[in-house]
Amino acid sequence: MKALQMTQPCEGLFDGTTDHKSGPSLRSGQALRKVSLQTMRLSELNVGEAGTIVKLAANGGFRQRLLEMGFVRGERIEVKRVAPLGDPVEYAIKDYHLALRRREAECILVEVALA
Repeated sequence: MKALQMTQPCEGLFDGTTDHKSGPSLRSGQALRKVSLQTMRLSELNVGEAGTIVKLAANGGFRQRLLEMGFVRGERIEVKRVAPLGDPVEYAIKDYHLALRRREAECILVEVALA
């Protein structure tokens, strides 16, 4: 019987900064404003920070499991708290909370608005 080997689930993620423009505000009638977004791994966010899912770099069954739990492009995700030893991390996505290991969170690419 062969032993299962863990392979590196995340490869080739792009980390960088992009500029986006938001649409006109319907309430205030203001002109377009420039918003700077930074792309980073979900595992790099700190408690209280939130981002929008851009890409899943996982493969196979793990990717399917993430998709079934709601990790889809455009979904907002927030870091709620970290376990005392630093792993796992609790995230809020959609209407529920779940915990992921940091190694698993490295497979999820998010965009974060810079202040």
